[in-house]
Amino acid sequence: MDDLQRKLFREKRHRQKMKDIGMENPACVICGESDLDMLEGDHVAGRAYDDQVMSLCKNHHAKRTQLQREQPRAGHSNSWLQQLGRWLLAMAEYFEMLVPRLRQFGEWIIRLAESGHCDGFELSFD
Repeated sequence: MDDLQRKLFREKRHRQKMKDIGMENPACVICGESDLDMLEGDHVAGRAYDDQVMSLCKNHHAKRTQLQREQPRAGHSNSWLQQLGRWLLAMAEYFEMLVPRLRQFGEWIIRLAESGHCDGFELSFD
């Protein structure tokens, strides 16, 4: 494969990946990874229940798939209640994966505050 063929191949793969993920500037919703080769589309409620897709890196998609295996088995109903229940379970799984990052970020912010980086700065939610 020469340089031009390689470039065209990569551009085609890039366009297909963007289409698959369904986002303009995709990044993993858990860690922020934005390398398209490392991203996959995750069907939030499960492919059988809804078409909504979130972008996850391959690592977090694999973890999410493991968490999905703990969900109740699929029933015969594909009602809006089934979809809602699957979506809520997905949100719980995303938050379960986010907890370590949120904890790290909170601790980092506290260390910033304790080291005087925010002296003279006030945060207002008015």
